[in-house]
This record gives sequence, structure tokens and C-alpha cells, in this order.
Amino acid sequence: MRENPRKALNRLKRNLIESEVQKISEGLDSSNAIVIATTLNELKKLKDPLHMYRAKELLSHESDLVVTAALKYLNAMNHPISVEEMKSLLKRSVKVRKEAAKSINLIGFGQACKLLGVFLGDVSSDVRIFALRSISKIGCDSLSEEVMKLLDNSDSKVKLESIKTLLELGENVEDKRFVDMIFNASLPDRIRLAALKLYVLNFVESLSVLKKAANSSYPPLSSGALELMGNMKCDDVWEIFKLVLSNRGNLPSKICSALNGALKNCSDKLELEKLAINYLDHPSLKVRIAAFRVVMTSDGAYTLDAIEDFLNSGDRDMKAVAIPFVYKYPSEENVEAVKRILKEGDEKTLVPALKVLRRLELKEEAVRDYIDKRYPSNVRIQALKTLVMTKEVTDAELENYVESYDLLKFRLVALEGLSRIAPEKLLELEERV
Repeated sequence: MRENPRKALNRLKRNLIESEVQKISEGLDSSNAIVIATTLNELKKLKDPLHMYRAKELLSHESDLVVTAALKYLNAMNHPISVEEMKSLLKRSVKVRKEAAKSINLIGFGQACKLLGVFLGDVSSDVRIFALRSISKIGCDSLSEEVMKLLDNSDSKVKLESIKTLLELGENVEDKRFVDMIFNASLPDRIRLAALKLYVLNFVESLSVLKKAANSSYPPLSSGALELMGNMKCDDVWEIFKLVLSNRGNLPSKICSALNGALKNCSDKLELEKLAINYLDHPSLKVRIAAFRVVMTSDGAYTLDAIEDFLNSGDRDMKAVAIPFVYKYPSEENVEAVKRILKEGDEKTLVPALKVLRRLELKEEAVRDYIDKRYPSNVRIQALKTLVMTKEVTDAELENYVESYDLLKFRLVALEGLSRIAPEKLLELEERV
């Protein structure tokens, strides 16, 4: 009985990955810390489990860069380390201590909670924040009182993370603590917005505070509140969205947030679409794109014109957002526009253009140009996938890519393509690779 080609495909994939791992792992013996750290990062991406013992040895390396990379690798592999190895990292730099607090799950639960108590007293706010996140993640209830003490910490980031941790542990936190942070103008924008988001997630009766924030004269807070209103019932917040969108003179950030929020929660898009149409020619690029996304949710009278305008604009961001919709509206004009955009060779638009051609199974000579190694890897991969779908690549070419191309992901795509075009060649290829 002839062997199932799928089995041969899986073996070939495994062999290619193992060969790549072997080649990359040679960097672990380098005397250069950057090379070692980069090697560990690449092995982590490949989910390689064969170098965990070596990574543990590197926890004592003199370079903090190497130690943090080793921790990240071991964490990704979920490989345990000893309490002693973890404690030794307490004497290292802030960067290492942060990664150690993040990787505390690599030691036993009881010891992890004890050590996290030590991290909570670290001089670095960043280390304490990572410790708090680990407390939430593994559920150290025994540290609740220690976390409570941080609610009055002078660092607003630590204070906010403490609130979040207590909530994760099932503790009660009075809403006043949130409100004080949300409307404290002296705090950084991201802290105030994070506090608002946390408040909305954890308090059922949060709409009144959200409305107050939306009506704030402080743009970052009001825009953030409008975005979060997308999580509310449309009937409860539509009038606020409508009020914002009825005034074209509002700041772009506020208009975008209202469009995005309303798009998320309002199932009846007719009235929203009428308001959004007015912003398709707005001076702000972000506003035009947000309005376009709203218009694209319906098959209204403006849909086709909006796609055509965006495809033929001089802005690559506008083109990029419109290209995927050509699959749904593949008129001759739209397809020709995508082909023209493809020939322009702009990285921002190349990937969506290639994907659309692939989904429509349309042949285009220019696609082959983008396999060239001067283009970014994601462009090359999408180009090859498109050639496979349209059957514009030969089995001989695919075999050559598998055997000699420099990019592993590209070789794996070529292998998948070969399994579709000429699966009988897999067994022959396996003998050579």
C-alpha cells in the first residue's frame, strides 16, 4: 500500500525544523552575548525543547541580556528551575529581576509565593509590577495583605496594578479608588485610561462614571471613554455617540472613538452610516479610515464608491484598509486597482493585495517578482502562497525552494505547496532533504 503523502509531509517538516534548530543552536557556543541571546530567542520561536539544560546553565552568565533570554526560553518551554537558581537572580539587575518575577511559575507554587513576597519589596517599581502580575497569574492568596499595603504606593503604576491584582484574587476594592485615579489630572493618560477600563470591567453600575469621563474636557479621557462605550448597550450610549458625530468640529481622536465605539455595539447601522458618510472626506486620515470601516458594514449606496475612492487614493493606509474588501466586491475596476497597487511595490499594501488575489484565485505576473529576497519575509511568503493557489509555480521550483531557500517559513510553505500540487514528489524529496 502506498504511504499517505501527509505522513511524508509531516516528517519533512519535522526534519526541516530540526535541521534549522541544529544550525541556529551553534550560536549558543559563541563568546558574544548578543549572539547567544539572539540564538535563544530564535530557538524559543521554533518551540525547540532540546536546549533547556543549556539554557539553565546560561542563567549564571555574566551578561544580563543572556540571562533574560534564557529565562524567556525556559518560560516558553515551561521548564522548571530550582529555587536556588531563581534566588540567585535576586542579586542581578532590574532587567533580570523583572524577568525572574515574570517567570516565577517555573518553581513550585509555595516557594513561588514566598519569593514573590520578596519581589514586592523590591526597590524597583517595575519589578514590583511584574511580581503583582505573577501573583494574579498563579493565585497567591497568602499575599493579599502585602498587596493591600501597596494601594497607597506613591507610584501610580504600582497602585493600579495592586488594584487589579486584588480583584483577580477575589478581594473587594472600593470604587472610590478607581474614580480618584480616573479623574486625577496629575496622573499620566495611560494610568487614567487603564483605571477607567478596569472600572468598567469590574463594576456593573459603571455607566454614570463612563458618561462623566466621555463629557470630560480632557481629550484622552473622553476619547478613551467613548471607545469603552462600545462595550455597553447601544440604547444606553447612542445619544452620546450621536452628539459627538453630529459635530464635525470635534477633535479627530474623539470622532474616531465615537465611530469605533458605535460600530462595535450598535447592530442597526443605518443611522450610524448616515453620520459616518460625512467623515469620508475628513482632513484626518484616522477619521476617514474609521468612517470607512463603518460604511463597509452595510451594502449601502456609498459602499462601492467608498472602496473605489480609497483604492485610488494617494495614501497607502487608505489603500491597505480597502484592499481586503475587494474580495467581497470584486468588480473589474476594483480588481484592476489591486493589480495596479501590487505593481507599485509598497510593503504596506503588498500583503493585503497578495491575499486578495489568492482568495480570488487570480493570476498576475507581478506576483512572482515578490519572491525575490530583497523583499521582507512576510511579502515573500504571501507571494509564494498566491503562486501555489493559482498554480503558477512548478513542482520543480517548489522542490528547489525546499532544498535551498534561506528562509525556514518559506521552505515550509513551499513544502505545503508541493503536497498540494505534486504530493507524489514528497517521498522522493524526503530522500534528499
